[in-house]
Amino acid sequence: MPFKLFDIGANLTHKSFENDFEEVIKRSLLNGVSNICITGCDLTDSRRALSLAKKFPKNLISTCGIHPHYADSFNEKSEKEMMKIREELLHEISSIAPTFKEFKFFMSDEFTLVDCCFAPILWRLSSVGIKLPVNRHLKPLIDYQNSVFERPGFLDSLSSIERDLKSNK
Repeated sequence: MPFKLFDIGANLTHKSFENDFEEVIKRSLLNGVSNICITGCDLTDSRRALSLAKKFPKNLISTCGIHPHYADSFNEKSEKEMMKIREELLHEISSIAPTFKEFKFFMSDEFTLVDCCFAPILWRLSSVGIKLPVNRHLKPLIDYQNSVFERPGFLDSLSSIERDLKSNK
């Protein structure tokens, strides 16, 4: 099987991609980038990232957040909007659960750098108000996260603040 790449931080919400977004995605797929995480740095970007990810649901996911440079723009209205986006992100994350029926790790039978990037996202979900429901559909994803979270290397890499994220849930 050819090696598949996962771009973990694409800033595809930038206006420079407005006219050729779909072409950029198609070229990426043709060149071995099978998955892309579109990042959102503020509320507008987070909404746009989610909207773009829906155009290629088998290949794109998005983030939802506020970069520290934009923290002063965050308010109560923003929080309500982020809650809506979180619900959609939960759906998006849930949609990749079947991947873990096929592979032990993220799109691979070997632990890779993609797992090193994806596992911290899963680890932090509860700290941003996203709880994965325990059900039959999500079981492969939950089994994956539990096996990765138990790895000594993963546990050793956590800061004390990160360790507290799980103990305070």
